[in-house]
Order: sequence, then structure tokens, then C-alpha cells
Amino acid sequence: SHPALKRHVFYRLSRDDWSARKRAAR
Repeated sequence: SHPALKRHVFYRLSRDDWSARKRAAR
């Protein structure tokens, strides 16, 4: 397990979620 990789995946997921939220808000 690579914490860096997990962090990268989590960061990407969070970014995608943020985009979805922004789109939904609009």
C-alpha cells in the first residue's frame, strides 16, 4: 500500500466531488 497513491486518489475523488457539487449548485 502506498499512502502517496491513496492520497492522490483521494485528492482526485475529492476534486471530482467538488466539481459535481459546483455543477449541481449551478
